[in-house]
Amino acid sequence: MTKDLFSILIASCLVLPAVAGNVTIPTLTIGNDTYKNATISYKGGLTAKISHDEGTKSIPVSKLAPEHQTALGITPDIISRETAKMEALKEKALEKKKKQAEEKEQTKEKLRGFLNELNRSEYYQLAVYGTYKNGILVHPYSYYDGNCVHEHTSVKYIVLGIPKKGITKDTLLKIKAIPNGHVEMDGERIPALKFLLYENEEKAFRKASQQMLKKS
Repeated sequence: MTKDLFSILIASCLVLPAVAGNVTIPTLTIGNDTYKNATISYKGGLTAKISHDEGTKSIPVSKLAPEHQTALGITPDIISRETAKMEALKEKALEKKKKQAEEKEQTKEKLRGFLNELNRSEYYQLAVYGTYKNGILVHPYSYYDGNCVHEHTSVKYIVLGIPKKGITKDTLLKIKAIPNGHVEMDGERIPALKFLLYENEEKAFRKASQQMLKKS
């Protein structure tokens, strides 16, 4: 019987309720500030709330008098534990901010690399001849008179990296691209082009890129 009571007593000591409480003080002085009809409320963390005749104010629990801390159930262990929590949250926030800054710089670096490619790119007018597993087969054309596309059929390219959706045979393309080696197709080595963007997208893209690179 004694052993059972002892076990219950130990268990009740291990499961403590959350610290929270109120203390009412007719005149409360903290530092150079005095509060009339003050009620100190504490619900955890490192701050308490003071409600008084002129309003409310949050204050670090470390500024409370020891007797007020005791009345609210705030012990040195609680302050130490809550401080450790706060430091862990700050550390986590700093790590997140650092990671975001690194990712932002990586994005800017990729953008600079793309702009360098765009600066040395050429403008191509192309008529689609067919699709290829990694791109599309095209012929350059000089102009379109409304009825017929005047192609340079002796010249062929494979355009790599271009979205194929909506592109069919005889689709006309105006793109910015750079040479990108050759592709073997049916025993023939065909010059490859790396697609960058459509010609009508370049102006808006450059403007948006400059704005992004200017941001700190």
